[in-house]
Amino acid sequence: MGLLHKLSSRDYIDSEWCENGKGAWAACDAYCVNQREWVPTAGKEMVISYFVKFAINKLGTMVLTVSCHT
Repeated sequence: MGLLHKLSSRDYIDSEWCENGKGAWAACDAYCVNQREWVPTAGKEMVISYFVKFAINKLGTMVLTVSCHT
């Protein structure tokens, strides 16, 4: 199952202002999904935290940002 399909209301962190690196700011909803994955370089399963942020830009297009942390 894809990461976005796993998102639920219990994964919600908060709403925050996010900057795109070019000076534009957007109101984002932030979520965190943790899942166990095999990490070949570590030779074991590890919990990976995926941070997902959604925003709507000036044109009404949804913007998605994903980062992962071990």
